[in-house]
Amino acid sequence: MPGILRSGFLTVLMARIGRAAAISLIIAHVPAPYAARSGEPIAGPVITRVALAGDRLSIDAEGPAPIEVVTVDAGTSLLIRDATLSPSPTIEGAMHLLQEPPGVIVTPKARGPVRIVARSSDYGAVTLTLAPRGEDDETTPLPPSRPRPARAPGFLVALDPGHGGIDPGAIAGGLQEKTLTLTMARRLQRRIDAEPGMSAMLTRVGDRFLPLGERVRRAVAAGADAFVSIHADIVIDGDASGLAVYTLTPEARADAAADETAFAPRDRLLRGQDLAGQGDDVARVLVDLAQRRATGRAGRLAETILQDLQPVTPLLRTRPRRTGDFRVLRGADLPAVLVELGFLTNTADRERMSDRRWQMRVAEAMAGAIQRWRLDDAMNEGQTVAE
Repeated sequence: MPGILRSGFLTVLMARIGRAAAISLIIAHVPAPYAARSGEPIAGPVITRVALAGDRLSIDAEGPAPIEVVTVDAGTSLLIRDATLSPSPTIEGAMHLLQEPPGVIVTPKARGPVRIVARSSDYGAVTLTLAPRGEDDETTPLPPSRPRPARAPGFLVALDPGHGGIDPGAIAGGLQEKTLTLTMARRLQRRIDAEPGMSAMLTRVGDRFLPLGERVRRAVAAGADAFVSIHADIVIDGDASGLAVYTLTPEARADAAADETAFAPRDRLLRGQDLAGQGDDVARVLVDLAQRRATGRAGRLAETILQDLQPVTPLLRTRPRRTGDFRVLRGADLPAVLVELGFLTNTADRERMSDRRWQMRVAEAMAGAIQRWRLDDAMNEGQTVAE
C-alpha cells in the first residue's frame, strides 16, 4: 500500500494537529543521515544498534553498504569501517563508541584485548564472537578509510520494501505491511543474487521510515538498472484478492518530467547525459522522452513478472496489470514497477503472504522473471548481456 496517506496515518495526524504540524512531525522523525538535504549518497553503513553480551557483539545498520569489522589497537577496540552513527543509536552493554575517521570505534569496558573468532551476517546485521587475544596473535594497526565501489558488478536491481518505522502501512489480522515487505524483499534479494549476472540492493534494510523520494535517490545513487517496490494492499469496502503489478501512468509521467526538471539538479536528471547547458523546455522534453522509454521497459517487466507468477499465486481478477501515480515509480530513466503482493484484508491472501513457503516460491518466480526480462530487454536495447 504505497504512500503514507493511503495508510491513514498522516490523514489522522492532520485532522488532529493540522497539516503543517503533521508534516513537520513526520520530517522530524527522518534520521539525519537519510534526510534529503544534499543528495549525496551514503558511503558506508549507518549504525543503529550495538549490543555487547558476554562474548557476542551484535551490530545493526541501515544503508546498502556491508558491515565490515576489524580489531585495532592491539585488540583493545574494534573498528566498523567507513561507518557513521545514527542520531540516536541503541547501545547495550558496557562499551564506549567513538565516531571518527575511518569509521566507528567500539571499545569494550573492563576487558582485555580480543580477537574475532566467528561472525555471521544477514542484511544489515552482523554478530561477532569474541575471544581473548593471545600473545602470538597478529595485531592490526588502525587502517585508513578505504574507498568503496559505487555499485555491485553486473545488473543491479533496487528492491524497495514499502513503508517502515513510524509508517506501518496496512495492518490487518495482526500482520503489518512494513514487516511483510521487508521479509519479501530479503527473500527476493537472495534469489536475485543467486541469478547469473545479477545482484540486488535494498533501499531500507531495517524498520526505518524512509521518504519516498529518498528511496528513488538511493537506487539511482547505487547505479541501479531496475527498481521494484514491494507492497501489500487493503480494501475498505467489499472484498478483493490477488497480486497486481503497477507501472507509472502516462499522465503522471508528464507531471514527473516537469517536477524533475524544476527541482532536481541537472546533472542528476538523466544518467550519463549532461543537461547543465539546456533550458527548462529542452530539459523537460529530454526527461519526458527518457521516462517514456523507461515506462515502456517497465511495462514489459510488469508483464513478464505476471506471466511467471500466474502459476505460483492468484492474481487480481480484474486487470492485474495496472497503472498508478506513485512517487517511487518516478525515476527519470529507470524502469520501475510496484508489486502489490495481495490484500491484507482478504483472509486467504493474508494467510498466503504469511506463509514462508509461499514467500519463497514467489521470490523464486520473481527473480526468474526479472532475469528473463533482463535478457530480452538487453536484446531490444542492443546491449551486451553480462552472464
